[in-house]
Amino acid sequence: MLHRKIAFAIGVAGPVTAMLCDLVSLLLNLPLNTVASALGAPVVIWIIIKGQRNNTIF
Repeated sequence: MLHRKIAFAIGVAGPVTAMLCDLVSLLLNLPLNTVASALGAPVVIWIIIKGQRNNTIF
């Protein structure tokens, strides 16, 4: 049952994040990939650091 909730949350969070990145890129006249990478890079770094603390990677 938990997998259904997680799948639903990911299915909602992905498009919402993409729309927010698109909105910010239009408002600031920046390329979309710049905004998306500025948002995504800290998340990837956090995942790597978290994995090193737990001695697991992803």
